[in-house]
Amino acid sequence: MLREETAARNAALGLRVQGVRRRERARAVARGLARVGLGHRWSTRGRHLSGGERQRLAFARAASTEAPILLADEPTGNLDSRSSEELIGQLRRLNAEGTTVVVVTHDERVAAAARRRIRLVDGEVTEDVAPPGLIRAAVTHRGSVDAGRRSTRWDPLDDISDAVSSATSRIGRSAMVVLAFALGVAGLTASVGLSESAAAQVSQRISAAALDEVTVTAAGEPTTEHGFFAQADEIRERLAAVEGVRGAGVSATLSSQEYAVTVLPPQSTPGQSRFRGELVAADGAWLGLQGGEASARDTFAAFDAATRQGRPAVLVGEGAAATLGLDSIVVGQQVWIDGRRIDVIGGLRGASRAPGLRDAVVVNFASLAGRAGLSPVLLVRTKDGYPAALRTALPLALNAAQPGTYTVSLTADLRSLRRGVSADLADLVRVVSWALLLFSGLGATSAMYLAVQARSAEIALRRALGASRPSIGRIFLLEGAVLGVGGGLLGSALGVAAVVVYCVLQGWTAVLSPELTWLGTGIGALVGVAASVYPAWAAATGAIAERIRG
Repeated sequence: MLREETAARNAALGLRVQGVRRRERARAVARGLARVGLGHRWSTRGRHLSGGERQRLAFARAASTEAPILLADEPTGNLDSRSSEELIGQLRRLNAEGTTVVVVTHDERVAAAARRRIRLVDGEVTEDVAPPGLIRAAVTHRGSVDAGRRSTRWDPLDDISDAVSSATSRIGRSAMVVLAFALGVAGLTASVGLSESAAAQVSQRISAAALDEVTVTAAGEPTTEHGFFAQADEIRERLAAVEGVRGAGVSATLSSQEYAVTVLPPQSTPGQSRFRGELVAADGAWLGLQGGEASARDTFAAFDAATRQGRPAVLVGEGAAATLGLDSIVVGQQVWIDGRRIDVIGGLRGASRAPGLRDAVVVNFASLAGRAGLSPVLLVRTKDGYPAALRTALPLALNAAQPGTYTVSLTADLRSLRRGVSADLADLVRVVSWALLLFSGLGATSAMYLAVQARSAEIALRRALGASRPSIGRIFLLEGAVLGVGGGLLGSALGVAAVVVYCVLQGWTAVLSPELTWLGTGIGALVGVAASVYPAWAAATGAIAERIRG
């Protein structure tokens, strides 16, 4: 008995194995269930039937096939006396209709109902009683039956129906397998979507910067005494005279590992946490060119004024303030950088050309007096389309006598590098994603193999009723495909949702290929089939007797 299938599907199992068409099968099942008094239990699952009802259902299943021979082993073993009498009557009527009924029983009442009785004692025949001409009459009667009254064929919908029924009747196991597939497909979908979205975001920024951005570095030992810092105002005046230049600013990226940034004096609170975010040295002009938005008007002007006066000053991004534990940014607050107190003169809400500034701490050059180890970069903002034309003019404007001292970099030069990095990143993402999918498939294979072991009795019953090895294998392959499709759909949805949510939080435009969802579903189906190959082979090749005993 298939415990998770309905009485109707159990009764039809032999007919499905024979390939009887669905319409004829439904009529035969209805007659068979009504014959044994189970017509009202049509949709009841096998595990909810009593022992007697299961016995009668087994008889209905056997009788519905209209096989020439019916073997019954202790058919009344689980029945009360009334049900036993009814079953004996059913067996006699079936025999009268032309079916040879072979009954093995220890019940003398059942034996007495048979027309021929063979008694075995210790493995030897001690009695064989039959009316004269019984065997010849039975053969003649059976030969008169129209053996071709039913049309048969293999119906792939039966295999699909069995696979779907098996998957949906074991919700817990199926859910775990679907989840395994979904995690693999979600990882693949999300990684591909995020890599494409990130590449598009980088491409947009590089393309935008390529129109109006040039960076200049100078040869020599990095130091805070570098001319870019000391002569920033003079440099801006020189470059302002160059056609196409809109402005210039200086910056240098510092290491928060080398510079300890705290909100309390290090001496008073030695164990306090340090700021681990971005630390930048810059002037107000650079912040303005990056589209910086200050918490108050004239903040950048005050920032540069403090530099000219030799007074250390710091701007704190709103995100960095939260990291430092500052509830709000108030002018006059202090932070400590390497034990040196520096006044906060304002906050940063963000920057359109440098979004990371919202989470950064920005100091002026006066805060780094006497510090070495910096590599300042001069940012030159130009009119649209001028960067390439200014590659030669900028070094001459900075130092006509020694223009080779300076190196000019165009953002457009990064495009080829971006393509290479994007290709390498895509390869890495694909490798990681497929590895994740492989591990998910292996987990699903283990789960499905355990399911094969747990369903040994079901497999043995199907094989005993005549199901071929390929048909058993097909059921498990299709079940793997069904679970894989479910996992693929769920994983694609989760992956797309993750990409959209992450891009919204980052302020990016999500880039999702329309084929991504269908690709994820297809991959889920393929992995599902691949994961079920070995379990299907194990199910199809096991010996029937061993499965019945197991």
